[in-house]
Amino acid sequence: MTGPKNSVIGMDIEASLKRFQTSLPERYKVADGKAKFNAVIFEVDDETNKVKEIIRVNK
Repeated sequence: MTGPKNSVIGMDIEASLKRFQTSLPERYKVADGKAKFNAVIFEVDDETNKVKEIIRVNK
């Protein structure tokens, strides 16, 4: 996931909340601010198909 830190999936918080609360169409506005990158990396055992390690990435 990448996008502005203070947002709802990269969109303006107020517009996203209004859309959720009223169930009415609301134009999404891209949020401003410092961006953030979050991810996870899974190391999978090829023989068992089970996850051996999970690495969390926050930048």
